[in-house]
Amino acid sequence: MTASVGVHTPWVEGTTGRGRITFTGQGAEVRDDANALGTVVAAKADVDTVAATWVRGRDDGAGWIQFPPDGIRVGHGGGVDLGTVTADKISANGVNTTWVGTPMPARDGSSSRSPG
Repeated sequence: MTASVGVHTPWVEGTTGRGRITFTGQGAEVRDDANALGTVVAAKADVDTVAATWVRGRDDGAGWIQFPPDGIRVGHGGGVDLGTVTADKISANGVNTTWVGTPMPARDGSSSRSPG
């Protein structure tokens, strides 16, 4: 089949893997061969908005971020262990904590970093 001005179809299905892309009023839906939500694999994605309940790195022990209604939760590994957020500066309206650790070494290798 050769199409020079486009193809109009409600869905497209693979011939061997039988995955399917359905074109909806909102965009597209990807399904696997068992008709469950599928996976899109790409080297890069350029999007305006991502809506997700959580994201994670590719490795089993990778970090993850959940987006509960009250903010974000950062963790690592396959369980519920909390992770580490590393930043040069943090701007916050308030800080609630039960513990504050030893200051991190400065990037230049000196023993501590002054606040501010």
